Amino acid sequence: MRVTSVGIALIVVGIAIFAFSLVRLINGAALDAQSKVPGIVSVQIDAPGRYYVWDNHWTTFEGERIKYAADCPAEARVTVSDSGGNHLKFTPDASESWSIGNNGKTSIGYIDVELTLKSPHLSA
Repeated sequence: MRVTSVGIALIVVGIAIFAFSLVRLINGAALDAQSKVPGIVSVQIDAPGRYYVWDNHWTTFEGERIKYAADCPAEARVTVSDSGGNHLKFTPDASESWSIGNNGKTSIGYIDVELTLKSPHLSA
């Protein structure tokens, strides 16, 4: 009986966490670091891989709803550097997009991170 009660409680907690997260997404809460341009975003990357820079064209930023056409100006410049200030290769790529609820974003480009990189800094 006790194991059943604990199992049911865990299921209820799991459903509550899922529902809370889903409601935040639908209402437009951002999932990752955001900055208005020009600006700087610092992130800690602990695993190698391909990391995209996104244009959040439909989101909530600092409590304000933002929605505009999903097009990154051709003159926009993105610079990515590691914690030592060394510039990393940024590859422009607008082929990815994502949306859910009141969120929408389109990729601006990406960097490929190797194991040695620890703290890239993004400037736009």
